[in-house]
Amino acid sequence: MTVDFSNGQPDVPAARSAADGRQNRTALMSVLAAAALVVLKLGTGLVSGSLGLVSAGIESSGDVVATEIIPTAIGALRTWRLWGRRPSSLEEA
Repeated sequence: MTVDFSNGQPDVPAARSAADGRQNRTALMSVLAAAALVVLKLGTGLVSGSLGLVSAGIESSGDVVATEIIPTAIGALRTWRLWGRRPSSLEEA
């Protein structure tokens, strides 16, 4: 285990990889749960003829997209932080 305080934060690779593994597992479960809800809502809505459930299923598909985008964005922000860079949209004028 190494500890590097050069950037003001401890660098503990083992703890970071364990936390990343849990976060990845949680993100995957969230995507699967959101996708299952879309299938259930759309399927039930189409079988029963309920426009409300079909609409809810379509709306829930946006949750699946958002659930995929958020971990990707977090990973990008971590990469920028690790390289000492910030996105240009966060730069101070």
